[in-house]
Parts: sequence; structure tokens; C-alpha cells
Amino acid sequence: MTRSTATLLVLLILFSWAGLDANRFRVDSVTLSDLIAPVAPALAGYRIVVVSDPHLTGSESSWADWRKVLNSVNAEQPDFVFILGDFTYHELSGAALAGFQARFAASLAVLERAPYLVLGNHETWGGRAGWQAALVGAGVTVLENRAVATLVPKPLCIVGIGDAYTGHAQQPIANPSCSGLPVIHITHDPAAMFDLALPGVWLAGHTHCGQIKLPWLPPLVAPTSAPKRAQCGVYTAPGQLLFVSSGVGNSILPLRFFAGSQVELLTF
Repeated sequence: MTRSTATLLVLLILFSWAGLDANRFRVDSVTLSDLIAPVAPALAGYRIVVVSDPHLTGSESSWADWRKVLNSVNAEQPDFVFILGDFTYHELSGAALAGFQARFAASLAVLERAPYLVLGNHETWGGRAGWQAALVGAGVTVLENRAVATLVPKPLCIVGIGDAYTGHAQQPIANPSCSGLPVIHITHDPAAMFDLALPGVWLAGHTHCGQIKLPWLPPLVAPTSAPKRAQCGVYTAPGQLLFVSSGVGNSILPLRFFAGSQVELLTF
């Protein structure tokens, strides 16, 4: 083997290792201080954790991994926790689905900061009404094209937008209690921001950042009509700031490559 061949082999091994390391779950810290000022200066100092696309399979090992994710969220002590849909991967039905929904809703009780949720395409395909009933019945806040206002732990208007991928994104119902509060929009598919053209801060998931991609490049393939440059990480436009989470779980292939399995801690 020549020296150049050996060097190339080592580089290929290192490249593959770095890409496959995306399968190891982590918390990724993202600071948006310089970007937030033109869009929502009142959010300065807010710490928000984004959890998207857990895609739980229902196996005990999957539930154990989910508990680790929730514990990692607690460790960050965020001001707000947003969970952005696609809680399951398999399309269940009947008693199996009801049991899964109840277990997922109960699992969120471990969070020290009560989360705000939106539903994803897998919840639509697996019984949207049942998911809403199970979560709301467990005291979990699910936002579907509506807004809630809170002053705890910091003032915030949270606008939850339905999943654009399954045609549920609509103009949200106005909430007078939101007047004067900083605003964050949460949704599943980032296409909702472009479909509704609402200004402000947006958080989304759904794309898995392509799940398999090359470093420094946009996702090769992602199931969204959002522009390529708005399918992963930070995207800005006049009056808008969008962050798209890489997500936790997998879809179709049980593999990630340069698209980390992670939750994100956003510091504004």
C-alpha cells in the first residue's frame, strides 16, 4: 500500500467515524444572540430546549432512551421546553395505540419544566384526535393553530401551528392575552412559516436535517416544501428567524450521517 493510499484510507475512516457519530445522542448548544436582536429583542436571555421527532418504537429500550432524553432536558434547566411532533414511528391502532399514547403522555411528567407540544405527521397518520385527547387528559399543553400566554418563568406568547406536511397549518386564533409579550411560533414542518408568512421567531423539526447528509451542506433530501436553506439549523429572512431541529429519532433508515441525534438548547 502506497503512502497516498494509506493516507486516503485513514481520511475515509475518520470521515466515516465523524459522520456516524451523529447516531450518538447529545445536547447541542446554539447561541442566537446576534440574530435575535432585529427580530425579537425582548427574547434576549431566554433559554429554550427544542425536542423534535423522537420516533419512539415502543420497545423498552426505546422508552429507556426517551427517559435519558428527558433527563438531559432537565439537566439544562431551560426556561421553556418545546416538543415538536412525531412522537412515534410505527402506525399503531386500537388498544396498542391508546396504550402508547397514554404512556407517552405520562412520560412527560418527569420534566421539571412543563412542555408545550405540537403534533406531527405521524400523529395525524396515527389518530390525531386520540393523541390530543391523551395529552390534554394528562394535563399536557398541545397547541393547534392557537396561542397561549404565560408569565412563568418569563413572559412569552407561544403560538402553536399545525403540521404543514399533512395540511393542518392555519392562521392561528388570536389571543388578546398575548398583547405586549414576546412571541415564539412552534410547529412541526418548517414549511408552515413560508405558507403562513407570519413574522417573528419560528421553531420546527420534521426534516431530521436530512438524516443522512454531507458536512456544511444542506440536507440532500428532506420531506418538506421549505427551501433547501431552511431545512436545517438557522435560517433568517427580513422579520423572521427560523430554527429547524435535527431531531432525536430516525425514520425509514435506522441511521444518521452528519445529522446529529440531538435536542438543542437555544440561548437567545
